[in-house]
This record gives sequence, structure tokens and C-alpha cells, in this order.
Amino acid sequence: MTSGLIYSNTIIQNLNKERAMSNSHEVVIHNRAHSIFTVKELVRPPSDLPIGTFKVDLDKRWCDYGEFEALHYPCSHVIATCSFIHRDYMMYVSSKYTLQCIFGVYKEEFPAIPLQSYWPEYNGIELCHNPTMRRDPKDRPQSTRIHTEMDQREKNTHPKRCSLCRNEGHSKNKCPYRID
Repeated sequence: MTSGLIYSNTIIQNLNKERAMSNSHEVVIHNRAHSIFTVKELVRPPSDLPIGTFKVDLDKRWCDYGEFEALHYPCSHVIATCSFIHRDYMMYVSSKYTLQCIFGVYKEEFPAIPLQSYWPEYNGIELCHNPTMRRDPKDRPQSTRIHTEMDQREKNTHPKRCSLCRNEGHSKNKCPYRID
């Protein structure tokens, strides 16, 4: 705060990325009196999302893209709209990103936790775990899958054989020809 910054470096970097992406958007006015616009993406940076058209409502702080409501700072579509109507997009950044708000979290002091012997006795409900939910430490968790006809295996016509001597009736662990 002594350096004169209002917002954290992280939010400034994110806004700079969004501003760079906003240069590739085209804005169409729908209702300037109510600040409703349509923003068309001309180019989309490498991502899984296709190029799209998004509705922006500046009065309601809303954009179809979803980042504006979720992150509480302008996405590239809102920044493009603000630059189109010559409005400062920083007014749409939530006050929770200010350094004053961030440092305010650490303003409160917490009392030291006393030794457990000084704690008051607890008289509330005692919670017990469900033993059936606990996993057996030596086994894998039980499957909750419902098996169908497709999951049933066909009977093997070939009898199992020992992998060492190729005889029937035992496995390699019990093979009489096994050398320890």
C-alpha cells in the first residue's frame, strides 16, 4: 500500500491478459441506455472453447462467458465493451481485490490456543463414524458397480495349468518341480 498500488499484482496481470484478448473482439450495441451489448470474438487464443458471441450487461455486471460473475472482475468481453463506449473497466473490479481489503484480513488478531487441559468440557453430541464406510487397509475398496449380463464371463473350456511345468491340478506356487 505504501508503493501506491491499489490492486494486487495478480489481478493486474490477469486484467492485462484480458485486455490483450479484448483487442480481437467486435462490439455491437443493443441497448446503450441500459448498457446491453453483444461481443463477437474474431479470434480465440489457444483453448478448448470455440469462437463465440456473448451478451454483456454492464448495469447488471453480467456476461454470457461467465468469468465476470464468477471472478468479480471484467473478462475480455467486458473490457472490449468498456473501451467501445469509452468507460473505465477498472470500475467493474470488485473491491475485494484491493490491497486494503486483502491486508484487512490479517488485521484481526487471534488469541493463542491454551493447553488442552484448560479447555472447557464438551457436553454436546458425540459424533461416531460409520464403520462400513471405512476401507479395509489391506484390501481395495469394494466396487459399487451394478453388474449386468454383459459383465458375466464365459466359462473357460481350457483347464488352468501350472506356468512352470504346464501340468493341470496345481499352480506354480504349489508345483512339485519348483526349485526354491
